[in-house]
Amino acid sequence: MNDRPLLVFDFDGVIVDGMAEYWWSAWHACRRLEAAPEGLTPDQVPDAFRQLRPWVHHGWEMVLLAAELPVLNLQVWLESYGEAQASALQRRGWRPEQLQAALDDARDQAVRQSRSAWLALHRPFPGLVERLQQLEAEGVDWSVLTRVRKVALFSGELGLSSPAGSERSSLRDCPAPSRSFSGPPGAMALIRYGTLVLPETIRRFCGIGSLVP
Repeated sequence: MNDRPLLVFDFDGVIVDGMAEYWWSAWHACRRLEAAPEGLTPDQVPDAFRQLRPWVHHGWEMVLLAAELPVLNLQVWLESYGEAQASALQRRGWRPEQLQAALDDARDQAVRQSRSAWLALHRPFPGLVERLQQLEAEGVDWSVLTRVRKVALFSGELGLSSPAGSERSSLRDCPAPSRSFSGPPGAMALIRYGTLVLPETIRRFCGIGSLVP
Protein backbone atom coordinates (compact mmCIF):
# COMPACT_ATOMS: atom_id res chain seq x y z
CA MET A 1 0.00 0.00 0.00
CA ASN A 2 1.25 3.47 -0.86
CA ASP A 3 2.13 5.23 2.40
CA ARG A 4 2.90 8.64 0.87
CA PRO A 5 0.65 11.43 2.17
CA LEU A 6 -2.24 12.27 -0.14
CA LEU A 7 -3.84 15.71 -0.32
CA VAL A 8 -7.15 15.91 -2.18
CA PHE A 9 -8.35 19.37 -3.20
CA ASP A 10 -11.77 20.52 -4.25
CA PHE A 11 -11.67 22.47 -7.50
CA ASP A 12 -14.07 25.42 -7.38
CA GLY A 13 -13.21 27.88 -4.65
CA VAL A 14 -9.92 26.13 -3.84
CA ILE A 15 -7.94 25.81 -7.08
CA VAL A 16 -9.82 28.47 -9.02
CA ASP A 17 -12.01 31.45 -8.23
CA GLY A 18 -15.03 30.75 -10.41
CA MET A 19 -17.34 33.51 -9.16
CA ALA A 20 -17.42 35.30 -12.52
CA GLU A 21 -18.35 32.05 -14.28
CA TYR A 22 -20.99 31.17 -11.70
CA TRP A 23 -22.79 34.44 -12.27
CA TRP A 24 -22.28 34.53 -16.05
CA SER A 25 -23.67 31.03 -16.51
CA ALA A 26 -26.52 31.55 -14.04
CA TRP A 27 -27.53 34.78 -15.82
CA HIS A 28 -27.58 33.07 -19.21
CA ALA A 29 -29.50 30.11 -17.78
CA CYS A 30 -32.13 32.57 -16.54
CA ARG A 31 -32.37 34.06 -20.00
CA ARG A 32 -33.04 30.58 -21.39
CA LEU A 33 -35.92 30.39 -18.94
CA GLU A 34 -37.14 33.84 -20.05
CA ALA A 35 -36.31 35.20 -16.61
CA ALA A 36 -33.14 37.25 -17.16
CA PRO A 37 -32.47 39.36 -14.03
CA GLU A 38 -33.82 42.83 -14.78
CA GLY A 39 -31.25 45.61 -14.50
CA LEU A 40 -28.29 43.20 -14.13
CA THR A 41 -25.68 42.19 -16.70
CA PRO A 42 -23.76 38.90 -17.02
CA ASP A 43 -20.39 40.64 -16.83
CA GLN A 44 -20.76 42.23 -13.39
CA VAL A 45 -21.20 39.94 -10.39
CA PRO A 46 -23.70 41.50 -7.94
CA ASP A 47 -22.59 41.77 -4.32
CA ALA A 48 -25.72 39.93 -3.16
CA PHE A 49 -24.83 36.96 -5.37
CA ARG A 50 -21.33 36.88 -3.89
CA GLN A 51 -22.76 36.86 -0.38
CA LEU A 52 -25.25 34.09 -1.08
CA ARG A 53 -23.00 31.86 -3.21
CA PRO A 54 -21.43 30.08 -0.16
CA TRP A 55 -24.91 28.75 0.68
CA VAL A 56 -25.24 27.02 -2.69
CA HIS A 57 -24.91 23.23 -2.69
CA HIS A 58 -26.14 22.50 -6.23
CA GLY A 59 -25.62 24.39 -9.46
CA TRP A 60 -29.34 24.94 -10.09
CA GLU A 61 -29.56 27.07 -6.96
CA MET A 62 -27.42 29.73 -8.65
CA VAL A 63 -30.02 30.04 -11.42
CA LEU A 64 -32.77 30.59 -8.89
CA LEU A 65 -30.66 33.16 -7.04
CA ALA A 66 -29.92 35.03 -10.26
CA ALA A 67 -33.60 35.20 -11.16
CA GLU A 68 -34.55 36.35 -7.66
CA LEU A 69 -31.81 38.95 -7.16
CA PRO A 70 -33.79 41.96 -8.42
CA VAL A 71 -36.53 41.32 -5.86
CA LEU A 72 -35.07 39.25 -3.02
CA ASN A 73 -34.53 40.46 0.52
CA LEU A 74 -30.87 39.65 1.14
CA GLN A 75 -31.16 39.51 4.92
CA VAL A 76 -34.09 37.09 4.74
CA TRP A 77 -32.14 34.78 2.42
CA LEU A 78 -29.05 34.93 4.61
CA GLU A 79 -31.05 34.08 7.72
CA SER A 80 -33.42 31.49 6.19
CA TYR A 81 -31.84 30.30 2.96
CA GLY A 82 -33.67 26.99 2.68
CA GLU A 83 -37.10 28.45 3.37
CA ALA A 84 -36.55 31.39 1.01
CA GLN A 85 -35.36 29.04 -1.70
CA ALA A 86 -38.36 26.72 -1.36
CA SER A 87 -40.73 29.68 -1.44
CA ALA A 88 -39.12 31.10 -4.60
CA LEU A 89 -39.27 27.73 -6.37
CA GLN A 90 -42.95 27.32 -5.54
CA ARG A 91 -43.84 30.86 -6.58
CA ARG A 92 -42.11 30.49 -9.95
CA GLY A 93 -43.31 26.95 -10.54
CA TRP A 94 -39.76 25.79 -11.26
CA ARG A 95 -38.16 22.40 -10.59
CA PRO A 96 -34.48 21.92 -9.64
CA GLU A 97 -33.84 19.59 -12.61
CA GLN A 98 -35.28 22.23 -14.95
CA LEU A 99 -32.88 24.86 -13.61
CA GLN A 100 -29.92 22.48 -13.71
CA ALA A 101 -30.64 21.63 -17.36
CA ALA A 102 -30.72 25.32 -18.25
CA LEU A 103 -27.42 25.88 -16.47
CA ASP A 104 -25.75 22.91 -18.18
CA ASP A 105 -27.02 24.07 -21.57
CA ALA A 106 -25.73 27.60 -20.99
CA ARG A 107 -22.29 26.30 -20.10
CA ASP A 108 -22.18 23.84 -22.99
CA GLN A 109 -23.10 26.56 -25.46
CA ALA A 110 -20.48 28.91 -24.00
CA VAL A 111 -17.76 26.28 -24.44
CA ARG A 112 -18.85 25.58 -28.00
CA GLN A 113 -18.92 29.25 -28.94
CA SER A 114 -15.66 30.29 -27.29
CA ARG A 115 -13.83 27.83 -25.09
CA SER A 116 -11.10 30.34 -24.28
CA ALA A 117 -13.57 33.04 -23.24
CA TRP A 118 -15.39 30.63 -20.91
CA LEU A 119 -12.14 29.40 -19.39
CA ALA A 120 -11.07 33.02 -18.83
CA LEU A 121 -14.00 33.40 -16.42
CA HIS A 122 -12.08 31.12 -14.02
CA ARG A 123 -9.03 32.52 -12.28
CA PRO A 124 -6.55 30.21 -10.51
CA PHE A 125 -5.73 31.53 -7.06
CA PRO A 126 -2.27 33.16 -7.10
CA GLY A 127 0.60 30.73 -6.56
CA LEU A 128 -1.58 27.68 -6.00
CA VAL A 129 -0.86 25.87 -9.28
CA GLU A 130 2.87 26.35 -8.76
CA ARG A 131 2.54 25.03 -5.21
CA LEU A 132 0.77 21.90 -6.43
CA GLN A 133 3.57 21.25 -8.88
CA GLN A 134 6.08 21.38 -6.00
CA LEU A 135 4.31 18.76 -3.88
CA GLU A 136 5.62 15.78 -5.87
CA ALA A 137 9.24 16.72 -5.11
CA GLU A 138 8.28 16.94 -1.43
CA GLY A 139 6.97 13.38 -1.37
CA VAL A 140 3.31 14.35 -1.24
CA ASP A 141 0.74 13.01 -3.71
CA TRP A 142 -2.26 15.15 -4.59
CA SER A 143 -5.51 15.03 -6.51
CA VAL A 144 -8.14 17.56 -7.45
CA LEU A 145 -11.72 16.29 -7.53
CA THR A 146 -14.70 17.87 -9.23
CA ARG A 147 -18.17 16.63 -10.05
CA VAL A 148 -18.45 19.29 -12.72
CA ARG A 149 -17.36 18.39 -16.26
CA LYS A 150 -14.20 20.49 -16.06
CA VAL A 151 -11.45 17.90 -15.92
CA ALA A 152 -10.75 17.69 -19.64
CA LEU A 153 -11.08 21.45 -20.05
CA PHE A 154 -8.74 22.47 -17.25
CA SER A 155 -6.01 19.82 -17.05
CA GLY A 156 -4.01 21.31 -19.88
CA GLU A 157 -4.92 24.92 -19.22
CA LEU A 158 -3.69 24.86 -15.63
CA GLY A 159 -0.77 22.48 -16.15
CA LEU A 160 -2.25 19.99 -13.69
CA SER A 161 -1.39 16.82 -15.53
CA SER A 162 0.10 13.94 -13.56
CA PRO A 163 3.82 14.31 -12.78
CA ALA A 164 6.03 11.57 -14.22
CA GLY A 165 6.01 8.45 -12.10
CA SER A 166 3.02 9.45 -10.02
CA GLU A 167 -0.37 7.79 -10.47
CA ARG A 168 -2.07 9.72 -7.69
CA SER A 169 -1.13 13.31 -8.54
CA SER A 170 -3.66 14.69 -10.97
CA LEU A 171 -6.80 16.60 -11.78
CA ARG A 172 -9.63 14.07 -11.77
CA ASP A 173 -13.37 13.82 -12.15
CA CYS A 174 -14.91 12.87 -8.83
CA PRO A 175 -16.28 9.33 -9.15
CA ALA A 176 -19.84 8.47 -8.26
CA PRO A 177 -20.46 8.00 -4.53
CA SER A 178 -19.28 4.58 -3.41
CA ARG A 179 -19.58 2.62 -0.19
CA SER A 180 -16.39 0.67 -0.81
CA PHE A 181 -13.04 1.92 0.36
CA SER A 182 -9.72 0.15 -0.09
CA GLY A 183 -8.03 1.77 2.89
CA PRO A 184 -6.34 5.16 3.38
CA PRO A 185 -2.67 5.88 2.72
CA GLY A 186 -0.43 7.13 5.50
CA ALA A 187 -2.21 10.45 5.62
CA MET A 188 -5.13 11.74 3.65
CA ALA A 189 -7.15 14.93 3.66
CA LEU A 190 -9.55 16.80 1.39
CA ILE A 191 -9.23 20.57 1.20
CA ARG A 192 -12.60 22.08 0.33
CA TYR A 193 -13.22 25.84 0.39
CA GLY A 194 -10.24 26.17 2.70
CA THR A 195 -11.65 23.63 5.16
CA LEU A 196 -10.07 20.33 6.16
CA VAL A 197 -12.55 17.52 5.53
CA LEU A 198 -11.99 14.21 7.30
CA PRO A 199 -11.49 10.96 5.34
CA GLU A 200 -14.91 9.68 6.43
CA THR A 201 -16.53 12.55 4.53
CA ILE A 202 -14.36 11.86 1.50
CA ARG A 203 -15.44 8.23 1.49
CA ARG A 204 -19.10 9.13 1.77
CA PHE A 205 -19.19 11.72 -1.00
CA CYS A 206 -16.45 10.82 -3.46
CA GLY A 207 -15.65 7.12 -3.17
CA ILE A 208 -12.05 8.16 -2.70
CA GLY A 209 -10.96 4.52 -2.53
CA SER A 210 -10.68 4.55 -6.31
CA LEU A 211 -7.72 6.91 -6.02
CA VAL A 212 -5.69 4.59 -3.80
CA PRO A 213 -3.48 2.11 -5.74
